[in-house]
Amino acid sequence: MVRAPRVPLLGRVYSVPVTRSQPSPFATGVALLVVGAVSVQLGAAIGASVIPAIGVLGIVLARYIVQACVHVPLALGHLRRTPRRKWWWGVVVAAPLLAMNTAIYMAFSHIGVGLSVTIELMGPITLAVLSARSWQGWVGAALAAVGMVLVTGPTGTANAAGIVWAVVAATSWALYLVAVRKAARELPGLSATAIASVLGLAILVPANLMLNHGAELSTSVLLLAFAAGLLSSAVPYACDVAAMRRVPMNVASTMMSVNPVMAVLFGALILAERLGPAEIVGLLVISAANVLVVRAAARTTK
Repeated sequence: MVRAPRVPLLGRVYSVPVTRSQPSPFATGVALLVVGAVSVQLGAAIGASVIPAIGVLGIVLARYIVQACVHVPLALGHLRRTPRRKWWWGVVVAAPLLAMNTAIYMAFSHIGVGLSVTIELMGPITLAVLSARSWQGWVGAALAAVGMVLVTGPTGTANAAGIVWAVVAATSWALYLVAVRKAARELPGLSATAIASVLGLAILVPANLMLNHGAELSTSVLLLAFAAGLLSSAVPYACDVAAMRRVPMNVASTMMSVNPVMAVLFGALILAERLGPAEIVGLLVISAANVLVVRAAARTTK
């Protein structure tokens, strides 16, 4: 509580109330989506460095372990007070989340990162078009799609298996956004993602024991894997849950286009990768798309 200052006036002392402006729920939600995008792309850059040592199943398992270690303790109190019949929403989130994480790595192995990410992001962009209720939303989604293609520079061999995995990832991402939005309203706190992490572990642990026999574990590999888990799963999925309680679906879906922007920026800052003219234009187009959609939605929430 802010103590009101006492101001002398005409021989008397008056208390002047002081108020502090608080960010709106909408602004908080937008900020959470940006934080989630920054976190997940930084975690992805770290996780990619240990895939040769522990494999795709190993890095996905590490992400789920860290997510469970963070989300489950934070959600236990809420889950005890929540009717068991509502726990089903955790299952609804778990299915597309696991499918999304597995399918995109499979797509990477077949058609490369650029084409895979371009196809995958069409899931949220399509959802943004379907959920938009104004011309600004539709134009913003179209601009985000154009900017996404420019940034990711889709190249690679387009074989059928890779395309199928990327489409599965795209569909799963869209379904995940719909599921987590509904689950965030039905379950308090991080209950939905806590349940999803436990269910994912129930599948990933035996899968790793049966299929992942060539993992090369060391202290440095484990530290990097768990750092990737914190940044790629624990933080961004918590941001998703909190943001989905605060922003419209078309805003959240369009803002998923921030992810390739962060990926390119981290590549330039951390890996010293140079940005070409197309990528720079793509960054500007995606930024304009998000500003357009966020400003339009902000006016309707006032």
